[in-house]
Amino acid sequence: MLYQYHSCLTDTGKGKFVFIMMEFLYADDCLIYLYMKILTKIHGSFSSEVFLVERGSEQFVLKRGDIAEVISEKKFSDVLADHGIPSLKYFEDTDVKENELVLEYIPGSPVLGEMCNEMYSKRWGEVTRKMHQISYPTCFRYNEKGEQSELKWADYMEQKLEKAFRKAEENDYYGFDEKSVGNIREYLALLQDYEPEQYSLVHADLHSNNVLIRDGELVLFDKNPDVFSGDPLLDLAIIMMDMPHGTLIDEGNSEDEKCLEAFIDGYGEDFLQNEMLNVYVLLIAFGRMYTPYADGYAEIVKKSLESA
Repeated sequence: MLYQYHSCLTDTGKGKFVFIMMEFLYADDCLIYLYMKILTKIHGSFSSEVFLVERGSEQFVLKRGDIAEVISEKKFSDVLADHGIPSLKYFEDTDVKENELVLEYIPGSPVLGEMCNEMYSKRWGEVTRKMHQISYPTCFRYNEKGEQSELKWADYMEQKLEKAFRKAEENDYYGFDEKSVGNIREYLALLQDYEPEQYSLVHADLHSNNVLIRDGELVLFDKNPDVFSGDPLLDLAIIMMDMPHGTLIDEGNSEDEKCLEAFIDGYGEDFLQNEMLNVYVLLIAFGRMYTPYADGYAEIVKKSLESA
C-alpha cells in the first residue's frame, strides 16, 4: 500500500474548499481519502482521468489531466459565467494539485446525447450562439502558466493535419486506397491558407456528450484545451457530425432533420451554406478515426469527399 498526506478541499462557507486529506493507493487503483473517497471511475474521457468522489454526504467530480487542460477548463467556465452562460462550477484552493480539478456533480450526469430532441436541440443552438458571440481579436490558447499563448490559425490547422495523417499512416490509412488518401490530402490543404472571418470563444470538442443537462439548462463542459479562441465553424462542424442520430450518415431521417433545423433556429444563422464547413467535417472525421469513438466516421469521410 502506498500512502501520502497533502491538503485538499473542504467547505469554508465562502464558496472555497480546503481540507487536509490522507490518500491511500491500493493495488486495484481504488483511492480512499480521509475526507473524500473515490467511488468510481467515470469512463468516456479520452485525455484525462475522471472520478466520482464523495465527501461526507456530498458528491463531486475529480478530474486529472495535464496542467494546461485544467487551466483551460477553469478559464472556460469563468468566461461562460461572466457572460451569463450556464457553466459547470468548480472548487479550488492553493493546495489542490495543479493537474486536478474538482467539479460539481450533476446527479446521474445526464448528457444531451442521451436525450436530444427538438427542444434541447434549439437550446443547444442558443447556448452555442451565446458562446460564439464572445469574440477575441486573435486566436490563442492557455499554457501551463495560465498565460494566453497566441496562435496563428493556419499553424493550428497544420498541426491538426500533421497529426491526422501521422495517425492515418500508423493505421494503414483506415483502409482508404491511395487515390482516396490523395483526395483527402488535397481537399484538406484548403485549411492551410484559410483565415477565419472572426475569432470567438470555442469549445473545440462540442459533441452532444460534452453537454450536460442541469435542471433543463444545457451546460458545456470538457473543453478541448488545444485552442481557446478560434473559428466558431469548427464547433459547428463537430456538432453537425454528432447531431443526434448522425446527420451526415443517416440522411433522410426526419427526426434528425427536425433536430438540425431546431439547432439552426436556436443558433440564429444557417451555417450549412458555408463552403468551409464540409472541409472542417472532413478534418475532424479523418483526424479522429484512430480513436475509440469513430463509429461512422469512415462514411462521413466518403460523403465529405463526394461533396467536395
